[in-house]
Amino acid sequence: MRMESFVIELSSQRMYRDLFWYLANIAPLLLPVFLMLLAMPRYRRRAALGLVICAMSAILLAVVFHYNYAITTWGGHDSAIRFLDQSAFLAGFGASAVAYGACLAVCAAAQRVALRLS
Repeated sequence: MRMESFVIELSSQRMYRDLFWYLANIAPLLLPVFLMLLAMPRYRRRAALGLVICAMSAILLAVVFHYNYAITTWGGHDSAIRFLDQSAFLAGFGASAVAYGACLAVCAAAQRVALRLS
């Protein structure tokens, strides 16, 4: 299956469309959280790493989304493509921020369990 048809097939399912827009809407709320954590010395390294991971994931998702969905579906509509590219960037940032936060929570829980067992 080609990547283009896979992306278009995903976009026709309501659950994935809603998830995309939900992640795009929460990304502007997550950026100030990272910036606030960046100001705290205790969390500075984790926040910087999270910003780098989220930015790289957002760029990757925006590029893949642009070439596999936005151009193929909305070829002649430049404003729609720009809007979708921006939304894809925000959704990529939101998705990677949620995943990074979940990873930090799991790592913190594992450290607590390891400290209790030792």
